Amino acid sequence: MGLRDPIIVQYGRYMRGLLRGDLGQSYLRPRSGMIAPAGSISIRQVRMAPVTDLILERLPFTLQLGGMALLFALLISFPIGIAGGLHQHGWQNALAFGVQSLFVSIPTSGWRSS
Repeated sequence: MGLRDPIIVQYGRYMRGLLRGDLGQSYLRPRSGMIAPAGSISIRQVRMAPVTDLILERLPFTLQLGGMALLFALLISFPIGIAGGLHQHGWQNALAFGVQSLFVSIPTSGWRSS
């Protein structure tokens, strides 16, 4: 696997693969999609899967999730924003300002997916 090579050699090999569209092999997730418990089997027993295949396998679900999030965001933000713009000195504007201030200030860097 070339893991004993110097880091610069491993990086060069990785960058050459990237130029060809090869993202490498996943050592942690075998082709079957099951994650082996730590220490239960050796790395030689795991069938490695190409990272590109793993990404393409999950891409439809990722696009669905992103599309639904965008749809919900637009369905909520457009009415609130339009109401706030039409009633600049009313409670609608205060609501729009409060909602946007809340969502802008929510940190995202600490969120991690499992």
